[in-house]
Amino acid sequence: MTALGDFTAGDVLTAADMNAIGTWSTYTPSLTASITNPSLGTGFSASGHYAQIQDIVHVMVFIVFGSGASAGNGDYRVSLPITPDTTNNAGSINGTIWLYDSSSAIGYGGIPSDANVAGYVTMYLEGTSTITVRHNNPFTWTASDQLRLFIRYKAA
Repeated sequence: MTALGDFTAGDVLTAADMNAIGTWSTYTPSLTASITNPSLGTGFSASGHYAQIQDIVHVMVFIVFGSGASAGNGDYRVSLPITPDTTNNAGSINGTIWLYDSSSAIGYGGIPSDANVAGYVTMYLEGTSTITVRHNNPFTWTASDQLRLFIRYKAA
């Protein structure tokens, strides 16, 4: 089988080659902050899935804080499975982010920023370009709060 993404004109593609295009893989995302990293607590879950089709990467991330979680301090960032291309605005990341405060049962929308830190995406609250998702914004993160990302970007 030709390595996925290494097809060139004249290659003979098998059914296995075709079936492998867009196959979802798993990765474990990490949540960090720009000043002090959060602790996801006991019983947290952090799971991620991604599919790369040529140089476009599709990513789904689900993070649920556990008991004893500490919000850390600063802008939140989530690790990406494949390094984005940051040349000439090619690292533009688009998609949606959902932030859920379990204590008030309120969900908030967000948008991803461009990949300005290699391998990570920072998030903004929906409708803004300057208010980042932080340890205390849009709420202080505690047990059972959720962060979900559905994004796509160009790989390096």
